[in-house]
Amino acid sequence: MTNETNESNTPQTTPGPDHSTPPKPDYFAAGKDNAKLVYILYFVALIPGVLGTFGIPTAGILGLAAIVGVIFALMNKAAADEQIATHYDFQFNTFWKGFVLGIGASLVMVILPGVAKFIGFILYVCVIVWFGVRTYKGYELLNQGKAHPNPSTWSID
Repeated sequence: MTNETNESNTPQTTPGPDHSTPPKPDYFAAGKDNAKLVYILYFVALIPGVLGTFGIPTAGILGLAAIVGVIFALMNKAAADEQIATHYDFQFNTFWKGFVLGIGASLVMVILPGVAKFIGFILYVCVIVWFGVRTYKGYELLNQGKAHPNPSTWSID
């Protein structure tokens, strides 16, 4: 900063180079930070499913993280650039496909008698793994700055 004087002979300072900190990420506006938040919310939503599979009671509120995540993805898709929009599409599809598969696996556990309930349990574990791997792969693509190549796929790619 340099000192200067104005007409009334009072010293004034002029700003020097800007050494301020970089702007903080905006996790609620459409963009990479928000898409990253959605992936993180999906990871958090896996906690009750994984722990519940092993008979450990968990707070159901963690499952709401996925609902918050899909709402963010839906709200911000229109304002996002094309690359980030592919991630929002992928997140939206992952949520709804995981929801339908999870309901199906749960129904199999409830409907089938006796030992056959184990089939529903195995399906439920597969849904959790599928959801987790898709979330991880999408997160990695986002961190690499890449668009998702096929957001509507059912596979874990």
